[in-house]
Amino acid sequence: MKKIISILLVGLLFVSCTKEVKNNDDSKVSRVKSVTLNQFAVIKTLAEGNYLSNITYKEIKHAGNFGLGTFNYLNGEMVALNGKFYQAKVDGSVNLVKDSDCAPFAAVHHFIADQSFKVDNKIINLTELQNYLGNYLSNNRNIYSFKIHAEFDSLIVRSVPAQSLPFPPLTEVINNQTLFHLKNIKGTLVGYWFPQYLSNVNAPGFHFHFISDDEKHAGHVISCSFSKADIELDELTKLNLVIPQNEEYQSN
Repeated sequence: MKKIISILLVGLLFVSCTKEVKNNDDSKVSRVKSVTLNQFAVIKTLAEGNYLSNITYKEIKHAGNFGLGTFNYLNGEMVALNGKFYQAKVDGSVNLVKDSDCAPFAAVHHFIADQSFKVDNKIINLTELQNYLGNYLSNNRNIYSFKIHAEFDSLIVRSVPAQSLPFPPLTEVINNQTLFHLKNIKGTLVGYWFPQYLSNVNAPGFHFHFISDDEKHAGHVISCSFSKADIELDELTKLNLVIPQNEEYQSN
């Protein structure tokens, strides 16, 4: 049995609501959409080295079609886009996620954009991209997700090797990360922005994973540059937290 906690971020009264969704031509349409991010475990326990969970990706896939996460034993990076879930492994391979795979951390939701816009100016690094996106964060108490499709001039992504017991903390694992340097590649950044006050729940600020259009390259984004991009933004005001109940997670 899993414990589920719902966190109200702003005066939200319903699990779903009707929102005015802005198109890039400034027209508006009314659409019933979910405003809930479904998260499985918290970033604090992952950072401490808690890499085992009884939560399967079969359950996670039902909770959203877009998101990011990892796998038991920290065996690679997960990215979900348009209902397809991918595992980016340390050897550079990209596989579809099995329903039986488990996640010690994942965040997913059903993505429907509130806003969409184009970038036609050069973005030279990840910091510049984050500063640009920061202009669209209208409420720094809410959660935001971003879908960014571009042909990237350059892109650096990482994955990490599967760990063995006793598990080291995440900072030590990252010291052994493998970086992949990609050039002139089309694909999508899948990401979230979390406010500082939720820092024990999820990493504050921006967090992006990547999947290429040909589904051959993926990972956690370290750096990127591009000249043009199509960006979609989805604002989320409710957080549903599922806590793993397996013995390893509960006793660590």
